Amino acid sequence: MILLFACKSPMDIDTPTKEDPILKDRAIPDLIEIKFDENGELRYFTVSEASASIDTLSDIPYVWMDMTFEKSQNISFDKDSLYISQFSIKLDSLPIIPFVEDTLEKPERGSWSCFIIRNPGLTADTLYSGMGRNITRVSFILDKNRKEMDAFIYGSLIKKQSSDTSFFRATLKFQY
Repeated sequence: MILLFACKSPMDIDTPTKEDPILKDRAIPDLIEIKFDENGELRYFTVSEASASIDTLSDIPYVWMDMTFEKSQNISFDKDSLYISQFSIKLDSLPIIPFVEDTLEKPERGSWSCFIIRNPGLTADTLYSGMGRNITRVSFILDKNRKEMDAFIYGSLIKKQSSDTSFFRATLKFQY
């Protein structure tokens, strides 16, 4: 016969009793203003998916963002024109450093952007940041006193295989 003694019951499960400070200290901001333009023309998109959080306690705050915007306006385009019909951005622990632009990488790197480009015939191309000649840059302004953050997104997109370049700019204003 074998007897085993223990200070704790084997049925007790060790679990943390405190909240995870990393998640507790993140602010969940509201998206309060959106501006998009493509080649200097104002464009209207609706938010189909949105989540964001900001680490507000560290010396260099970090942002997490996962958002998708879809075109919400009917514009008559000529038969050869192309336009952005969807825009997605994912930021994974990107530092909020004023006036420093972060160039986003390919999707497998964590922080990236994706544009779906269509023409009136409804054929679509998907253009990711960091792939080919497509570049997307992000910069931020964070005002801790007013609890506001602005995100500026700049994209240079090469449409199709041609040298037709489209310049896309988004300004997102958050409040937490």
